[in-house]
Amino acid sequence: MKQFRAAATALVGPLTPDGTFDAPAYEKLLEFQIREGIGAVVSMGTTFGSPTFALEHHKTINELTIELVAGKIPVICGGGSNNLAEAMELSLAACKAGAFAILAVDPYYNGPASYHNRQLYHGRLAELIARENPDCAYWPYIIPGRTGCKTWPVDLAILADQFPNVTAVKEATGDLENMRQTRQLFAQLDQPVSILSGDDDLTAKMFSDPGILADGVISVVSNLAPAAVAQMVQAFLEGKVDEGNAIAVKLAPLFKLVTITDKTQREFKGQLYQVDDKFRNPCGIQTAMAGIGMINANLREPLGLMSSDAVEQVRVGLQQVWKHTPEILAPIQEFYGVDINAQLTNCDLWAKLSF
Repeated sequence: MKQFRAAATALVGPLTPDGTFDAPAYEKLLEFQIREGIGAVVSMGTTFGSPTFALEHHKTINELTIELVAGKIPVICGGGSNNLAEAMELSLAACKAGAFAILAVDPYYNGPASYHNRQLYHGRLAELIARENPDCAYWPYIIPGRTGCKTWPVDLAILADQFPNVTAVKEATGDLENMRQTRQLFAQLDQPVSILSGDDDLTAKMFSDPGILADGVISVVSNLAPAAVAQMVQAFLEGKVDEGNAIAVKLAPLFKLVTITDKTQREFKGQLYQVDDKFRNPCGIQTAMAGIGMINANLREPLGLMSSDAVEQVRVGLQQVWKHTPEILAPIQEFYGVDINAQLTNCDLWAKLSF
């Protein structure tokens, strides 16, 4: 199988005002991604809100994405679940529909041991995909901060050694030493296996670190800035480290929008209590996209609107980029026909994006 070395977008799942899937907005987002040169798209990943979708809806959107993209770029389909039977059904449907790869997050909440992740989850899925569609790759997604478990580097290496269709891992542990060990073990395999960044703000470090030498990124920020993220990754792949780092610096204010933390207060029976509200992906990126005029602000419940201070953090980040490096956001203005400056200075618009 061809090794994947590029930037891919972990697509958001746009909704209509009544909370249903917004197919026209999704199709437009796909057109924008393709036009701006992104290397691939991820359909029904966790950024899309995959755990909240019914099984049939999940399969339908994967198939719709493959149909709309029409072979222009690879489509990576989310197939993970904390239910192995569901993961197998989702992955099988996507690989038969023509997915380039299946991306399967470690089983969230259940928290299996690394051995069980390899033997009873990733191994079962990789075997199924290899049998049903030998041209479809299988990529584990490791993000212990949101799953409560971790498939360790040695188990990833054993898995890739056993199943040649395991051609990449999405690495979102946030642990550079873990990534170095993964690279060291992957180097002993008969075929190359890509390490893909799952954290936008660590991508440059992962490419620059000689012990990691990342091959790509599955990016959230590229929903907003596909061209810039793709150019950053291409620069690193061509050995232009200074150029890649320079683009990463320009994108840094957007990287901070993936997770937003705000200290807020609640009143209860006359007393005020401080709360640290952590608004996780995709809250920040969808707020940014709504504020700039790309999609509706609705999120899949139980996620919802952020606090006013958190929303202001998003607006400030966008304003910094628009002021200092407008070329990063300019493609949105052209493609979506919006006035970005007007959007960013419309206080009433931004007020409506908070609870």
